[in-house]
Amino acid sequence: MSQIHYSIPGFRSNDYSHHRSPLPADLPVGDCTPQQLWVALMLNSGFNSFDPYQVVSDLYENPQLWHGFALLPDIETMTSEQYPRLWRRGYLRFLPMLESRHHCDTLYILSADDEHVFRLVDFGKEWQADDVQVYTGEAAARLVGDYDDRALPVLRYWWD
Repeated sequence: MSQIHYSIPGFRSNDYSHHRSPLPADLPVGDCTPQQLWVALMLNSGFNSFDPYQVVSDLYENPQLWHGFALLPDIETMTSEQYPRLWRRGYLRFLPMLESRHHCDTLYILSADDEHVFRLVDFGKEWQADDVQVYTGEAAARLVGDYDDRALPVLRYWWD
């Protein structure tokens, strides 16, 4: 296996057991695109059955399937009227942990097209996600802040 290179200090730069990172080794953090920063955060987020190296490798091997992705807290749960106490407990409770790792459990992917949804759902099985949901129409538009109900599908992968 080839050596993984990271442009952000603190990552496992001598780990030879995984695919090469899509981040160029000599790319300064200030020159990263927002997507590259999400990748760097994801690579520092392994937990339970979530393997960030497999997810990132699969996504970068299939760039035609997606427009963007981010690992975030579960937005649906946090904003649901069914869970008002989560706001009182502190939605930003992960901020004190930012020195150790990116503490999030939900991956959101904006599909490049309706026809790619089935392949992206299949990845959820390979990635051992505990739950995979597909948002289309108005629900997808709400998630991406689009006012057109013809928004591209958004896939949500959650790991316990």
